[in-house]
Amino acid sequence: MTTRGLGLMVTLLGSLVGTEAARARLGETREECVARYGAPVAEVPALLEGATGASFLKGEIRIRMEFLEGRAAFVSFSRRGLGQELRQELLELNAGPLTWNPPGEFLGRTCWTAPGRAGEAARHASAYQAAEVAYLDLATDRWAKAMKAQQAVQFAVVPRAAESAAPAPTGAVAPAAPAAKGKLEGF
Repeated sequence: MTTRGLGLMVTLLGSLVGTEAARARLGETREECVARYGAPVAEVPALLEGATGASFLKGEIRIRMEFLEGRAAFVSFSRRGLGQELRQELLELNAGPLTWNPPGEFLGRTCWTAPGRAGEAARHASAYQAAEVAYLDLATDRWAKAMKAQQAVQFAVVPRAAESAAPAPTGAVAPAAPAAKGKLEGF
């Protein structure tokens, strides 16, 4: 092989490796995320117990991430006007070597799954709108399953208020409920 041919091969391999590295978002280390998005603008409470959370800002896009064992397991992109084209680009960048199934609708969200194969675990995504802000949430299969199990446990152990047998007197005003303080505080 000539020097020129070898140089071209090295350039092609380098661009392929660079492309693959640019595609990896879910699964990146915190250090890789800092290199991609800059320093976190805030440390945020994680939704999943045992995970750590951080919030980044890249241009007008807010990126909220949760890390499990040092790797990005959940990513939420949000922005006013997060259009379909940008959403599709973010989906593709986070598919890794997998392919997203056609979207479905579930509880007002557009949802995708990239089925796992060849040693790669499945990935999950959902897009939704809240007020003027559009969201695209992506999760590893491990994060999604752990969150489902955590919610089931929390639902099972959270005591429910006893229902009063007697109706409240007419004209009575119910006391104000205390402000909710949960995992989303500071989000």
